[in-house]
Amino acid sequence: MGFLSVGTAKKIDPISRAALAHLWFVTVHPFEDGNGRTARAVADLTLFQSDTNAVFYPMAPYILADRNAYYAVLERTQSSGLDVTDWMVWFFKTLENALDGAITRLSWSVEANNLGAMQQENRLLTQQVRILVMLHDDTDQNVISASQYAAINSVSKATATRHLTDLVGKGYLCVCEGRGRSTKYRLSGK
Repeated sequence: MGFLSVGTAKKIDPISRAALAHLWFVTVHPFEDGNGRTARAVADLTLFQSDTNAVFYPMAPYILADRNAYYAVLERTQSSGLDVTDWMVWFFKTLENALDGAITRLSWSVEANNLGAMQQENRLLTQQVRILVMLHDDTDQNVISASQYAAINSVSKATATRHLTDLVGKGYLCVCEGRGRSTKYRLSGK
């Protein structure tokens, strides 16, 4: 793999530049530890250099959301000589997911600013609103189970399941994994 000269790098569109900067950094692997974190930060910084709104759609959470696919595309790309097509397609799709996530978060922010109206209009319980806001605001807690809901809201697991099922029915949540006791829910992007 070759490196781009400074003049060439400025002629590349900003998204491709971010994708290549991430790829080259993680491929060079200059540190004993932290290369992946640094490469993700390099990608975010490169995007921010061309678009200050990039702070609203950080790539790292979306890259980490499917580490297996990330590592697989890195391995394929690093063993394919100079062909970075798979990597670019994967990076662009991941950026698209980050942008979709930003739109969802912004739309939830607008809705969350008017909790009273949301609660009355959609007949949501205080406990349900609490969970929606928590899922929206906490990037580390983007899924919830009935057990977690029950613990947070001091209700029985059966009540938690009913509340969560109601939120799915109203389009606020969707089932993202598992069945039965292991069912997890996440924001649907309504």
